[in-house]
Amino acid sequence: MILFSRLTVLGPATVAFLLFGLFVCMACGVTFAVVPLICPHAVGSVSGIVGAGGNLGAVLAAMLFKSESLSGSTAFLVLGGAVVATSFSTLLLRFREAESPGAPMGPIPVPISAD
Repeated sequence: MILFSRLTVLGPATVAFLLFGLFVCMACGVTFAVVPLICPHAVGSVSGIVGAGGNLGAVLAAMLFKSESLSGSTAFLVLGGAVVATSFSTLLLRFREAESPGAPMGPIPVPISAD
């Protein structure tokens, strides 16, 4: 996105924007693939929070482009900087070992005859 904000020729700018879009799609897939690892018993709740965070980011990005004090290329530069900062913040994530949702919790009960 930062590269895209600085390009002035249509061809390379198009390639940079398409590559950024491809990486964004892959990042969305990875984000929702990690959701079950956060809290296996509340996948729906965590998915809702992740989706809400995406919507918040979209609203904040749109506010950049509505600002009269920023040009379009400066808004893309700021947006690219925000993407870089949040990407590096994911290195701080740590997951604790959790039980697999399909793993048995204890000994399997054996049916006993009533005879």
